[in-house]
Amino acid sequence: MTTYTHECVALNPWDPLGFLASLGLLRVLDEAAREEGVGRPRLRFADDASPYAIVECVWTLEEVVDRVLRDAQRQSDNPVLNIEHDKAGERCATGTGTRDLKPSPDYARETLIECASGRRAFADQAAGFFSELVQDNNSRTKPTALHFTAGQQSFLEMAYKLRTALTAEQVRAALLAWGETDPQAPSFAWEGSGARMYALRANSPSGDKKGAVPGPNWLGVRGLSMTPVRVRKDELVTAGVRGHWKTARYAWPVWTRFATAPTTVALLRSSLRELRAAERNALGITLILEASMPRTDQGGYGSFAPPTVLAPAKPTQPKQHA
Repeated sequence: MTTYTHECVALNPWDPLGFLASLGLLRVLDEAAREEGVGRPRLRFADDASPYAIVECVWTLEEVVDRVLRDAQRQSDNPVLNIEHDKAGERCATGTGTRDLKPSPDYARETLIECASGRRAFADQAAGFFSELVQDNNSRTKPTALHFTAGQQSFLEMAYKLRTALTAEQVRAALLAWGETDPQAPSFAWEGSGARMYALRANSPSGDKKGAVPGPNWLGVRGLSMTPVRVRKDELVTAGVRGHWKTARYAWPVWTRFATAPTTVALLRSSLRELRAAERNALGITLILEASMPRTDQGGYGSFAPPTVLAPAKPTQPKQHA
């Protein structure tokens, strides 16, 4: 079977959105490969001053675009993407509540069980969103640290708008050239362009129509399935994130050796900040980037600050014996 190598020059891992979209593309293609019984796709980044995602798979570019579109259609049946809750976080009739990632613990548990008993793809997506075991200050399920929306913004409503309006042109643009921002498209604020802090503005950003490039933002949603959450004591920990609500920082690697989806998930769940230079080289990691995740005092809107490069961990010094 022919193998194709696609240089997705628009997916720059220096931008958190570009990185998350790269993960989403790998996830979508990996699920398609499992279902079609073909070789798993692999992802790496160009070893270049301005790196970009390179994907190896059995499909042509147009076939890749088609599989992204088909996946978006199939996600309409994903229970975790169809959560709709009332003010107390309880399940409610369609069109009467809020579509966000903050259901009650019972509703969250029911949804996770439903995902686990369905398609593996649904369970993987849910694993990147929340755990019913950890609640916020309002006794609602606490979402992933990469949930930056608040106030009038509803994460799942935004994902729905992106998914249902997704076109082949938008997918191709996500991979090759983002182009102009669509003022009507919702943004998850995953671009590494800095925060829109209320303290520096005359008005709250809650009513802003920032706009976005639709394709990368939808692929970023799918990319969250590669950055699962886990419970540590009474805290929800998101892969790659350390710190608390307003002091959190996200670290992500840039690697130059092809890796499959399972290998990538294992890498993202590892202690990236503790890797020494030799360990990075062995894994093909050329960079580890880190960005702070500032949040506003009013509403908790989040964003990524511009990333910085993390130096390798220092070698452990042998103990001196008397």
